[in-house]
Amino acid sequence: MIGGDPVWLLRPWWLLALPVIGLLTAWQWHRTPEEGAWSRVIDPALLAAMREIGQMAKGGSVALRLAPLAAAAGVAVALAGPAIQRKGAPALRNLDEVMIVMDLSPSMTQGGSLDDAQAAAAALLHGAAGRPVGLMLYAGEPYLIGPASDDPATLETPISVLDAETLPVRGSRPDRAIAAVRERLGAAGIRTADIVLITDGGGIGDGAIREATRVRDVGGKLSAVLVEPDRGAATQGVPFADAEALGRLVAAGGGVLTDAHDTEAVSRHLAARRSGLAEDASLSALLLHDIGRWLLMLAMVPALALWRRGS
Repeated sequence: MIGGDPVWLLRPWWLLALPVIGLLTAWQWHRTPEEGAWSRVIDPALLAAMREIGQMAKGGSVALRLAPLAAAAGVAVALAGPAIQRKGAPALRNLDEVMIVMDLSPSMTQGGSLDDAQAAAAALLHGAAGRPVGLMLYAGEPYLIGPASDDPATLETPISVLDAETLPVRGSRPDRAIAAVRERLGAAGIRTADIVLITDGGGIGDGAIREATRVRDVGGKLSAVLVEPDRGAATQGVPFADAEALGRLVAAGGGVLTDAHDTEAVSRHLAARRSGLAEDASLSALLLHDIGRWLLMLAMVPALALWRRGS
């Protein structure tokens, strides 16, 4: 399924028939309008006599000869499954959401890596393949900064002004942040949810692993972007990034892990997840009304010319 509001195509591969029909139309348009090549090899008087006794039908008009091809083109379009949203059904985009969850614990804000985290978040805003994106921050507690929006520009300013004083609490509790997102998405009926954690891996324990597993169990995915502290930060008491713990978290959540300097892997994952939602046949039947059957009836109109009797 491809497309977007207000029109979707449920079976777009049928459109591949249109180029073939176009070539046949061009050939039919330029061929001899009479009885194929017979008019060039049979004496005109004999040809007229054969027509008179009904042994050879007179060549039809161009429109009559193109009628079957016009009908075939209409059938191909109808079989492609053009569809519109059912009245009262939720928009497809409302069942699909990406939540960026940024770690603002002291190890992130004091380790000189906050700039990298902000750049990664900004890149993900524009790499979400058109999916609605929201923003949550956490330290000792999670805080929803921006609900999911189709316009990523609304979150650019909040991301750009983050600093060590943004959140009123200290600590690092990714488990609480993941749980808060999971509960919120579940309450909203989000069918395909992706959580992207931007962190140095601090605070990840059994609780966070359990929450990531719960996200995956309800159809969501948890991915992560690893942010490394600046060199020399360890001498100031900032812990090293815990890539191993973050890897376990992502494995439990069924997502992908990447580095803050290259978020393409996560962006590709988000795009693939959106395509998976669009190809869900049961969801398509629930939300969309296939109008191909009505177009199929219209496509039969040119075929009526095939029943036209001529001399």
